[in-house]
Amino acid sequence: SPYEKVSAGNRGSSLSY
Repeated sequence: SPYEKVSAGNRGSSLSY
């Protein structure tokens, strides 16, 4: 899912689901 990629690339961000 797109959220997994976001959390993997930006850990600690507001979109780290």
